[in-house]
Amino acid sequence: MFIWINRANQLSSFVAAGLFLSACLPSGFDQIYDAQKPYVVLGGALRIAVPQGYCLDRGSLVTNGDTFVALAGRCVEGTVYPAAVISIAVGPQGTAVDVAENVDELISYFETQNGLAALSAAENTPSITLISAQVEKQALLLHLKKHSATKGGLQSDTWRAIVGLSGRLITISISGRDGDALTQAQGAALLKKVISAMAQSQTA
Repeated sequence: MFIWINRANQLSSFVAAGLFLSACLPSGFDQIYDAQKPYVVLGGALRIAVPQGYCLDRGSLVTNGDTFVALAGRCVEGTVYPAAVISIAVGPQGTAVDVAENVDELISYFETQNGLAALSAAENTPSITLISAQVEKQALLLHLKKHSATKGGLQSDTWRAIVGLSGRLITISISGRDGDALTQAQGAALLKKVISAMAQSQTA
């Protein structure tokens, strides 16, 4: 139990980091990293990748010790690829959680006040509701809805994934913008595509 509590505390910090960074994305990308080539980070320990139609924003890439955070967005015009803000936060080596083995504890944690506060990046009263949670291919998928005003013009709905890759805790967040919101189907589908791109890039 104590091991799980410590891991949950680590989890909270990286979930909040990804959410905070996603609110800082500018309306346009000035520097785009080639989407067709995974971006190697942390001395080769991990590769960052996003689905076709989306690119990493080079100006958002941040390495802090043994952690890494990045933003990505659509870089191909057209309705085939819905406009979205993608944030990817990478935790230190050894922080990976076995989602399938700990699914009940994970979901229970995020239903608590502390868990909801972590998901909303709020210090006090949580401003977010957990709409749904499910496990798919070793990833915990969360659909969340914010009650307070969002930063950066992001829509109130967000789709979050928690997954372990290469021994590290990875959190992925997907949001649309107020004027171009994602539907439930679009948000969930894009989240799964990012997870797949990340997983496949580790074996490339």
